[in-house]
Amino acid sequence: MLGLINQLLDFRKLEMGGEKLKLSGNDFVKFAKYVYFDFKDVAENKSIRFTFESDVRQLFMGFDKGKIHKIINNLYSNALKFTSEEGYITTTVRLVQENGREFVRLDIEDTGCGIPDREQQTIFERFYQSENNYPDKTGSGIGLHLVKEYVELHSGQISVSSKVGEGSVFSVFIPTDLQVAGDNAGMEDTHASVSPLSSETETNNHQEQKTLLIVEDNMELRHFLAEQLDSKFDILQAADGKQGLSIAQKKSPDLIVSDLMMPVLDGLEMCQRLKNDIHTSHIPIILLTARLSDETKIESYKAGADSYIAKPFNFEVLLTRIEMLIEQQEKHKKLFHKTIEITPNSITLSSLDEELIKKALLFVEKNMDNSKYSVDELASELAFSRRQLSRKFQSIIGLSPGEFIRSVRLKRAAQLLKDSQYNISEIAWMVGFSTIKYFNLNFKEEFGVTPTQYRLESMK
Repeated sequence: MLGLINQLLDFRKLEMGGEKLKLSGNDFVKFAKYVYFDFKDVAENKSIRFTFESDVRQLFMGFDKGKIHKIINNLYSNALKFTSEEGYITTTVRLVQENGREFVRLDIEDTGCGIPDREQQTIFERFYQSENNYPDKTGSGIGLHLVKEYVELHSGQISVSSKVGEGSVFSVFIPTDLQVAGDNAGMEDTHASVSPLSSETETNNHQEQKTLLIVEDNMELRHFLAEQLDSKFDILQAADGKQGLSIAQKKSPDLIVSDLMMPVLDGLEMCQRLKNDIHTSHIPIILLTARLSDETKIESYKAGADSYIAKPFNFEVLLTRIEMLIEQQEKHKKLFHKTIEITPNSITLSSLDEELIKKALLFVEKNMDNSKYSVDELASELAFSRRQLSRKFQSIIGLSPGEFIRSVRLKRAAQLLKDSQYNISEIAWMVGFSTIKYFNLNFKEEFGVTPTQYRLESMK
């Protein structure tokens, strides 16, 4: 109801001519992926494969964040509404040339019910409602009209290609050369700045930059570290341990560099509290201090610090230590993907995290044949909110909770294919897949071969 009221208010503004673009310079790819993650758990709860691909790693350009958010939000909401369980929704971002002008093209493709040819030219009209056979899914007739108007405010275009019974593709084209006012540019100039995908980035499917929290009461040193590390990481800053604790709990950075001696709350106490909190226990912490005694080192490691560097320090030493700790994290994530036997102590860095993964595995195992077992249920049993669990799992194993559940099911399927005489249909049912087609697609995506090929290879 609140969403409908907001749409009506937006529609009223458009009708009165009160909607203006508020352009600012931002990374379009990063922003689109931010909106995508808001819907990821919802899709996974419906057993819908929800993917995001981009031909470019970064695309700095001018756009109205609020309106682009509403455009993508509306298109995702419609795709989820009309796509049934075990369907697909795919988002693709790429650059295209149209009549000598560069556009970013955003495609949202679904395997929903589809739109009849006669309706494809009218669905963007205000108050138009589709004559579909889904009375419980009828909208207000405002959403797609707003989408079209917001796209056109950007001097862009929107189109749809659809086939009944197969699905739809909504394509949004936004020019990359929209001029941003100086105060809102957020980049060196107002022309689009593109970072192509390297071969490594293509392999990792557009891996996001890591986030680093610097906790240091000396403002000059804090700013120096932020400037030096800014090209490699997204930087957060805090002036004391209390601020650092709060930011770490809210933002869950990938790593923390902290001074030891600080007012309000020192680095040692902050470290201890973070390492004893299951929501933040996975975050590597490097402590910096001018105190060189063995006693201080022992205290630091007892508090859970992952590394200890004495001041004054060589910046290259600090950078190397940061990169090594992050690499260690990534290696543990890869271990989860490489083996069909999940050993919690080999993929975690703390006893709290090991216990969490053990519990999560236990709950999924208990519900292995329950195809309706959801992220919400897993989060509830682990005493996390969905958002907290998503952040935690992404940090520990590089998967969302929904991906974790699916991966555990598929790993169990692989074990059964190797060690049992059950046929593939029986195994699919035993690990919580309601259709053999969906099981085969997911298994091949996880292991690179079909279940039949996997069984044959394991027999050699």
